Amino acid sequence: MLEREGVITRKHGSGLYVSAKNKTRHIAFCRNFFPGIIVQLLESGLIQACASRKWILTTHQFQKNKSDLLAEDVRADGIVVLNDIFNYNYDISKTLLASETPLVELGGNGESMAVDLVTADEKAAFSIILKKLASLGHRRIAYLNSEPANNETNRKLADFKNLTGESNLAVCPVIECHTQEGQYSVVSATHAMHEFLDRHPKILPFTAIISCSSPGSIAAMRVLHEHGWRIPQDCSVICMQEDPIAPYVIPAITNLKWDYGKWGDYCIELIEKRLDGEASPGKQSMKIVPDFNWRESVDKAPPSKRNRSPSKIVKRRNSHVIGSKMPTPSNKNSKSETKSTATQKSKKRT
Repeated sequence: MLEREGVITRKHGSGLYVSAKNKTRHIAFCRNFFPGIIVQLLESGLIQACASRKWILTTHQFQKNKSDLLAEDVRADGIVVLNDIFNYNYDISKTLLASETPLVELGGNGESMAVDLVTADEKAAFSIILKKLASLGHRRIAYLNSEPANNETNRKLADFKNLTGESNLAVCPVIECHTQEGQYSVVSATHAMHEFLDRHPKILPFTAIISCSSPGSIAAMRVLHEHGWRIPQDCSVICMQEDPIAPYVIPAITNLKWDYGKWGDYCIELIEKRLDGEASPGKQSMKIVPDFNWRESVDKAPPSKRNRSPSKIVKRRNSHVIGSKMPTPSNKNSKSETKSTATQKSKKRT
């Protein structure tokens, strides 16, 4: 096993020797116990990056307040930590920060900790979205804040407010969902959207809505449909996350597009530099600008009219209900009865 990993070399007739340079290294990935689809995609990027270098990646799962898991031995040449562990102050976070092992935070902003960081350039992503919507004529753009409050979501919200203010757009409402940690955000987003639209039954205050999460975008589309608003004719929907399901819903959702292999490569590169002594003592930050999947949920132009009468709303809302209109019965007996009745009337007239 040591020979396969490059730790030792075996020379016939001479003996076993420690390799001059051990190229095989062990990387630990620390994440939460129940990962979402995005975390799984990020982990796949790390697996690819380690496999290309013939390194070994091990995954360690943690829960927030499970101190008994701290006894788990996280030994590695480098550690990659999912930002949730720092955002929500997992017990393991203190142990990892006290370690002298090269440490990289995956996602988040790392402003409060002197650790290397690989994260999304959310400000650049917002700028691309807002410029695209503005070029199409959108002036009223809403933001659905559907994720639990933490450093990352607070930064996204601040970026949205700052950029919409700098763009001199009209009033851009923020719909707060007040999602709690561990709560499924599609539920809180659904309630928040219903409450907001109930206050505006006839006029939609925005022509486009940006959701910070994939569950939030699904909730927004469903609630808009239930209130009689069409997507994208009445409102365009954009998601700030990548979701493999997005192309398969109707209409297909516009969302971010990431190269997860690049995320993994950046993390391993930072660890590699630390191990080789090339990196500076201060923390290193690498930001990734996303591409976009522009799909059917964004229309070519905002609606010219935003008024919808209650009758039209009810009609559209109930149009999908099966059996809402009972068909008029039609059979041979009813036809024969009608014929005989007509014959009797003609005889009386005669």
